Amino acid sequence: MKKLGIAVAVAAALVLVLFVGIKVVLGSSIPAFQEKSIERIANLSIEYSESSRCQACHLDIYNDWLDSAHKTADCDTCHGPSQAHVDNSSLIVPVDTSGDLCMSCHNKLESKPSTFSQIISEAHYPEKPCLDCHSPYIRPIAESPPVPHTLQGRIGVCLSCHEKGVFRAPKLAKDHVGFTAEMCLNCHKGSVQ
Repeated sequence: MKKLGIAVAVAAALVLVLFVGIKVVLGSSIPAFQEKSIERIANLSIEYSESSRCQACHLDIYNDWLDSAHKTADCDTCHGPSQAHVDNSSLIVPVDTSGDLCMSCHNKLESKPSTFSQIISEAHYPEKPCLDCHSPYIRPIAESPPVPHTLQGRIGVCLSCHEKGVFRAPKLAKDHVGFTAEMCLNCHKGSVQ
């Protein structure tokens, strides 16, 4: 008899909890404390933008990005919060060219899939910023540029590939040793645009 009384009391408590739960759900879909949180969050200023917003002003880069290995990373992932720049294009979005940003994804870790591009930064041209040789918008990222090629605003980096012959770049001729990158354009203007 005592067990029956305990079972009835537990059942009554469960019904009461269930009834109160249904009343809360039907009576108010959002508890009061959540309403205040939603209001607070809705009043925060927008810092990040959608990558599609970059298309209007940066069409060439945007189209290259859509065809690149980085197309799954939003522009803000690498360029940082950009909504202020979208609202006022005179505000410049800073770009980290040190390589630290690249290494946040591409540093070699055993836990990453072997198909994901990874390097050991200390052994992979540690004296050079990643962007001297790699473009995050061009596929394949580490492929040598076609010849004749453009320097894409990087006049002065000729030696980073041609001095050592990296990326199948022709090594400097013996009579060019000691030349500076600026000297390259004196003769090679026709092939480098």
